[in-house]
Amino acid sequence: MFKKRFYSLLLMLTMIFIISSCDTKNEDTEATTHTTTTTEINDNIDQNEVMAKLGVTHVGGKYNFSEIKADGKPFLQEGAEVIRNELGAKNIKLWLSVDYAAVYNFNHVWDDLELNSITDLAKHDYFKTVFNMDFDTIALEMHGLTGTLWSDDDNMSDQDKIDVYDETYELATYLLTEYKDTNKTFIIQNWEGDNMIKEPDYAGSEASDAKIQALTDWFNVRSDAIKAAREDVTDTNAKVYHCIEINKISSAWTGPQLLYTVIPNTDADLYSYSNWETAEDKQYLKDNLDEYAEYAPDSETFGSKNIMLGEFGSGEIRDGGDTRHYNIIKNQLEGALEWGVQYAFVWEIYCNSWKVPDVGLRPQNNDLNGFWLIRPDGTYTTAWWYLKGLLEGNDYLSNIPDDTKTVPPQPPVPEELEYDRSKEVFRDNLTSLDNMSDYSEDGLYLFEISSDQYSYFEPFLLYNGEQLDEDWNCLNRIEDVISYIEYEKKADNMIVYGFSYGGMMRSKLRIEVSKDNGDSFVKVPYSNIETPQGAWSGNKISISFEDEVTHVRITFISRGANFWDPILREVIFLDD
Repeated sequence: MFKKRFYSLLLMLTMIFIISSCDTKNEDTEATTHTTTTTEINDNIDQNEVMAKLGVTHVGGKYNFSEIKADGKPFLQEGAEVIRNELGAKNIKLWLSVDYAAVYNFNHVWDDLELNSITDLAKHDYFKTVFNMDFDTIALEMHGLTGTLWSDDDNMSDQDKIDVYDETYELATYLLTEYKDTNKTFIIQNWEGDNMIKEPDYAGSEASDAKIQALTDWFNVRSDAIKAAREDVTDTNAKVYHCIEINKISSAWTGPQLLYTVIPNTDADLYSYSNWETAEDKQYLKDNLDEYAEYAPDSETFGSKNIMLGEFGSGEIRDGGDTRHYNIIKNQLEGALEWGVQYAFVWEIYCNSWKVPDVGLRPQNNDLNGFWLIRPDGTYTTAWWYLKGLLEGNDYLSNIPDDTKTVPPQPPVPEELEYDRSKEVFRDNLTSLDNMSDYSEDGLYLFEISSDQYSYFEPFLLYNGEQLDEDWNCLNRIEDVISYIEYEKKADNMIVYGFSYGGMMRSKLRIEVSKDNGDSFVKVPYSNIETPQGAWSGNKISISFEDEVTHVRITFISRGANFWDPILREVIFLDD
């Protein structure tokens, strides 16, 4: 365990690529001068084409509809069953990434997984259950353990290339072998490549030519690995393809667009467009797809129309209501099919994007931006009935069914505790690990902040409403392991102060209690009050314990640890 001055943190902040594991889609739909009028259902859309090409994404949802208990249905399986069995889609997009514990959270127990490569995750029963379902095509956003794109000098080293190749080859070989008699198609892709190239521009600088080349190399190494796997595994009817995704074609964008700088120099099977630029306008979408096809090299399997719509959708709450949500989804799907895309994946089955800070264990509809087909209150959107009708060959929109999913009972969310210094029994300022009864051996990181430095964090330098005038310490988790700190229960109430990035505290931190002196722990709900300060929020966690509780753990749960994880400032126990 060691300390570093906070300049190390700031240096790291500029280098970490954010995949909001937990808040994967929260960008604004681009304004456009194009206009479109709403049309009726397109009777010319072929049902078989919709079945072959339409897919739905399932990742990072903030709510579920299975009982929240130890034997509740795992979230990954629940969403997949809704997409396949209730909606009727035969294609699905999932996240196969190091952030699996955050994006597939409800009713999952991931702690026993030893993840040595991304293939270990694909072999887990949670994923195998979905892979064995009656899906024709499974797209996998794969950012693995060897997801590095470049070394410090912006170049992929020879070892980087070997590592990326080996992990990609291992996954492709496994899928081709394990599912050799299923006739399934697996698509391995990145997520929104323009955001990947943009990441170093945090301070306003342009990405270097070396970085553009590094990202090109990263894509091509993955393509080479998948092609090699296909050549080596011939006794199979499963298919594995490599896909490269971009997300900027026509919008204002200050970075070096992949469409012009990277895509022409790659050799993928498919090219994906994550489209948050064209809203309702079908012709605008078609123009962008034409532009994309011009620069994307043809592929042996899919020819010149090797483009798919990797993301399309709308935020019902954010974008103006159910009717516009439906119009955007309808027109984008129709435009994509009319143009001739290979696949089109709706974003998504349950919304992953907060409109307000995380408000509790289960959000209300207006707490989220509305990237969904099914709302938290269990009601179905018009877009759901439109898509279901296309897949089944029925016109549900003429008489929308009055169906609602059953919302599971939720444990009560504790109320916020008021801090009262006179009731304070114990305080850990996190200057060391000595005040804890136990802690994980790996992953924890202590660092010190000076109150007269780093104005970026000044909003959080508050204690009981007063500005701190002294140095203080923090703790977070920076290694790729599930880490925890543990205390004997000092009093019946506990307050934890800290920060979270992007309102992600609840998806990345859990509170667990033990009633058997630390032999076993169970997750419990907690109050989480957030004070937004730009991208970061100040957090006040409150929880009151039952008499039988003997120990409490604060656990960092998501993989892919980095400085965007929650940061803890102090832990306080209070009497009633």
